[in-house]
Amino acid sequence: MIGTSSLSRQTEELLIQELSKKDSEVKVQVKRNSFGWLRLYVITTIFEAWDSTERKQLINKIIAALHINLDDFPFANYQLLTPREATEKPQTLPVHMPLWSEILLAPDPENPAIGGKDYGKGPFIVTFYAFKGGVGQSTSLALVANSLVTRGHRVVMIDFDLEAPGLSCVHPVDEAGVRTLGVLDYIYQRYLTPDQNEPKIDACIRQINISTRGELYLMPAGKYDENYIHRLADLNVRTLYQGEVNPIHQLLEDVKKAWILILFSLMLKLALQIQELLHFSIRLISG
Repeated sequence: MIGTSSLSRQTEELLIQELSKKDSEVKVQVKRNSFGWLRLYVITTIFEAWDSTERKQLINKIIAALHINLDDFPFANYQLLTPREATEKPQTLPVHMPLWSEILLAPDPENPAIGGKDYGKGPFIVTFYAFKGGVGQSTSLALVANSLVTRGHRVVMIDFDLEAPGLSCVHPVDEAGVRTLGVLDYIYQRYLTPDQNEPKIDACIRQINISTRGELYLMPAGKYDENYIHRLADLNVRTLYQGEVNPIHQLLEDVKKAWILILFSLMLKLALQIQELLHFSIRLISG
């Protein structure tokens, strides 16, 4: 598969080569964004008296030699203009917001964008939340985690969606009968006995056995039984922030010590209250 960086150059050279046969002053520009998508900008007199469909058909006929099409990956958007239209219409390409599935399929950028002064220091926290169930919150998080792990990263998934935990279903316990502590156990016990620092974070996180270069871990919501329901009913997030010791802050600090990439699955009412988990958030909506 040709890399999009090389493909952008080949596309530009091919279009100039073919279009210049009829218009020696043709202008072609192909830009590649950080996700690997291409943006095409063509100005030529050949398009005069042609509608948009005819223009696209001509370009598609030329770039078919590279096995690509304007309607498919790697093209995010394009503009096919005459010189007059280019003068009247500034070069403003619409922003293409890729889907998560498209980002996962896209190649790694050859020149990644550099963030602010804290870029690269980590840890990196990404929170997935939604305003309703059934929109793929847990599935999306699991897919992103898998993609990161296959690239050699060390990732921990934390199921903070306490009312409808789903990550434990995606990655069930391998051994039957094993008691798995989780988020609710950690927060609830540390709220009741703040001086004991129990349970330890290691008792609440387990490694997922997968054959990849990286490492994947999971902190489940907790053991889903009758006691779980009672503890969840007693949990008051606002009360946690009123004490001298905040179990949520403790959980974050414990996780940050060992993991660089932290993915949270968060229930809505917590997403609206726990600002610490919204450094970078992904809100999932239904179509």
